[in-house]
Amino acid sequence: MSEVREVVIRSESDALAVLEQALAGFLSDEDSYLIKFDGWPLFELDVEGGRYHSTVTTPLMKGLLEYQQVINRIFADNVYSKGARALTEEDRSALELTFSVAEGSSDIQAYLQETFNKLGEKMIDKMTGGQIVITVVGLALVAALYFGHANQQSTELAIATETNRSSLETRLIENNQKMASALADTNQALITIVKSTPDATKVTAGNAVFERDEIVQLSQREREVTTPTRIDGNYYVTSIKSAGDKWRLDVVKVGSEDPIKVDLFKGQHAADGINEIMSSFVGETPIFLHALARVKDGRVISASILGTAATGLPPATEFYALHGQVDSGYTPDSD
Repeated sequence: MSEVREVVIRSESDALAVLEQALAGFLSDEDSYLIKFDGWPLFELDVEGGRYHSTVTTPLMKGLLEYQQVINRIFADNVYSKGARALTEEDRSALELTFSVAEGSSDIQAYLQETFNKLGEKMIDKMTGGQIVITVVGLALVAALYFGHANQQSTELAIATETNRSSLETRLIENNQKMASALADTNQALITIVKSTPDATKVTAGNAVFERDEIVQLSQREREVTTPTRIDGNYYVTSIKSAGDKWRLDVVKVGSEDPIKVDLFKGQHAADGINEIMSSFVGETPIFLHALARVKDGRVISASILGTAATGLPPATEFYALHGQVDSGYTPDSD
C-alpha cells in the first residue's frame, strides 16, 4: 500500500545521505515523502576584515538582498513554474529571511528551514517517490551553497571531496531541469556578495572560500569600464514584456544564435516603434533596429533600442534624456 513517509533532515550529512538514496533509485516511486528540516539548511557567511566586526555595510546588505531574491525565485519557479511575482503574501512571509550577525565577529547566519519546509509541503502534491526528495533536498543544498563556486584545492582529501561534490551536482542537474537555473542564480548571488566586500581579507560562504587575491580580482572586474557600441541590424524578436517605464525584449540578430536582452524606453518616439516591433514579433519576421549596447570583454552587458527602420533615431534632446549614461562625446550618428 502506498503511504506518506516523513523524512527528517537535521544536517548537511543527513541531506547528502537521503539524496544519494533517491538518486540511486532506492526510494519507492509509489510512496510520497514529506520532508521536514530541523535546524538545517543554514545560510552562513563569514567576512573577515577591518570593517566587518558586528557590522553589515550597505553594499553587503544589497548582496544579501539579492540572495533573498534568489530564494524567492527558486520557490516560485518550482511551486508555480513562474517568476517571483507569482508569490502570495503568505509565501513571502514564510520565505523572508532574518540575517543574524554574531556579536564581536563577522559571522552572518540565516535559517532556511521554514522556507524549505514550506517547499516540501507544496511539492508533495506535485511529485512522488525519489523525485520529490531530489528536488527539495537538492535545492536545499543549493541554497546552503554546498555547490557552486569551485575553490582551488591542494590536499588529496580536498580534491576528492570536490570531485564527489561535482559528480553529485551533475547528477542533480540531469534529474531536475530547474536545478541548473537555481545553481546559476545562487552562484551569481554569491559572486555579488563577494564583490560587495572589496576590502575584506577573506570571505567564506557555505562551501566557497575566497582569499584576498580572488576578492581583489572580482572587484577589479566589476570596475572595468563598459564600452558603448552601436549594434544596429536585423533582428528576430522572441519575446516582449512590459516592465515599468520600458519594454524588455529578447532578440536574436539575423545570422546569429545568441539571444540579447534589450530595453525600449516608453515615450512618444517609442510608442510608434513598439507597433512595428509587435508586428515583427507576431509575424516572426526580422526587423531592423537601431540599438546601443554596453559591451565588456566582448559581451553585451546591457542594450537599448534607439529606433526602428520606420521611426529612425529619436530627436537629439530625447535621445540624451533617455540615454544620458552614454559617454560624453558620443553622438547618435557615430558608428
